[in-house]
This record gives sequence, C-alpha cells and structure tokens, in this order.
Amino acid sequence: KANRFTLHCSLQTRTRRMFVHASEEGNPPNTCVLGLQMDNYIPDPAAVKSGSWAGVLVNAAKMQALFTEHVVLPLQQNAEDMLAPLPAEAEAGGAGALPTIALFVGGKMVFRVEGMMSEAQIQERVDYHLREAAQAQPQS
Repeated sequence: KANRFTLHCSLQTRTRRMFVHASEEGNPPNTCVLGLQMDNYIPDPAAVKSGSWAGVLVNAAKMQALFTEHVVLPLQQNAEDMLAPLPAEAEAGGAGALPTIALFVGGKMVFRVEGMMSEAQIQERVDYHLREAAQAQPQS
C-alpha cells in the first residue's frame, strides 16, 4: 500500500475541541474523522481559546493512542493497493512510489520518511518527533 494521505486538524475555540479529518488521496471512502475534547488532553484550557497550536502538543502523547486507533490504523488497513507506478515514475522508468509518511506540527513538517516501515518503526518515529516538537514549544 503506497498511497498519499492527507490530515487536517483544526481547533474549534467555541467548543474547545480539535477536529481531525484524514483521508486517502484517490480513495474517498477511506476517510476517518475524530473529535477530541481538548480539556481532556490540555491542562490549561485557556491555551485552546486563542486558536493557536501553541500548547496543544504539551500533552500530545495522551492523544496518541486515540489517534492511532481511530485514524492511522483504519486508514492503513483500508488503503488501496497501488497497482501501477505513478505517471511521473513510469516516465522515469521507476517501479512505483514508495510510501511516504510526513508529520506536520502546526503547519510545519517536522519529519518525512519514504520507504517501507513496520508499524512499530512508524510509531517510534512519530513518538520521537512529537516529543521533540513538544519540547520545542514555548511554555506559557
């Protein structure tokens, strides 16, 4: 399975919730939606009121299990197999695209990996980069 996935996260300041919408490019039925009550994951609800991502990652590890269970794993399990190389790669003589995993924090890509990885390797890298991003966030 080697398709591209898009993840959109938004903070809803009125309801103090985060809305997560993830989907597989070219496979509209493979879509996951998740809503998280931010007060359960952020010790300072005032951080959400500003609409800023600052402070959201302080306790991102608490959200990780839900995100993995309800977004990452279902998308991965329902992903379509890539049957043919991408047009650009076919022109270049390539055998097909490798899976790409990218983690964006606050609109900034913090890491990207291309190639085959086990679920454990993916989880290890995501954990590491989420911790790094959380430590880099200014504490208020």
